[in-house]
Amino acid sequence: MNGVWTFKEKKPKVKSSDKQYFLNSILTQIVVRIIIQEKGEVCLPFENISSNLIRGNIDAFILKVLQEQDRYGYEIIKSILRKSGNAYELKEPSLYTSLKRLEKEHYIQSYWGDESLGARRKYYHITSDGIEYLHRAILQWQSAQKIISKVLMGGTKNG
Repeated sequence: MNGVWTFKEKKPKVKSSDKQYFLNSILTQIVVRIIIQEKGEVCLPFENISSNLIRGNIDAFILKVLQEQDRYGYEIIKSILRKSGNAYELKEPSLYTSLKRLEKEHYIQSYWGDESLGARRKYYHITSDGIEYLHRAILQWQSAQKIISKVLMGGTKNG
């Protein structure tokens, strides 16, 4: 039906290779932005860059702020905003989708705080598995950044 998806048709499946390409293209765009900033060159304000550019790293962002201390949802959002220099604000639906996924994977645990300071809040704590996952995510990011930098910023002597 010319690529149009209707109610009666099955939703097309996304191949893992398509997901990998999507994540790699996002990573490329993020790395290019970082390189431009490190060189002191002008780049577009973050608002002009699609949030898709960082979507693949939201779990790592959350784990990184939870590594510092346990937090509830709003604190996680504000911490990421602060760490990004007010350039990126994680939206609540994305936050809670990621929190559910991270909890299902046993990378975080949740618990209810006490009510002594107002409303009862659900706090999140990073687990040892979550710390290991965060370290792997950082290493993968660094490896990808090196490769992308080599290709986009000059290649090798033999290249």
